[in-house]
Amino acid sequence: MHQTILIGELFNIEKGELQSTKCIAGKYDFITAAEEWKTHNEYSHECEALIFAAAASGSLGRTHYVNGKFITSDL
Repeated sequence: MHQTILIGELFNIEKGELQSTKCIAGKYDFITAAEEWKTHNEYSHECEALIFAAAASGSLGRTHYVNGKFITSDL
């Protein structure tokens, strides 16, 4: 028998909060839809996470793994 599990039961789902243009270079990972990460001077999370680009036209679906202090783009 096959059991369906909703993604929301496995993961906490949140929208990112920082526009790429508002980034201030710093010591924390700033995860965007781009292949290469940027940095920012503040972080919003300190944990292990999968970051999925859900609203980036050229990078839609790109997924990053991160473990530590980071902030994410609003894409």
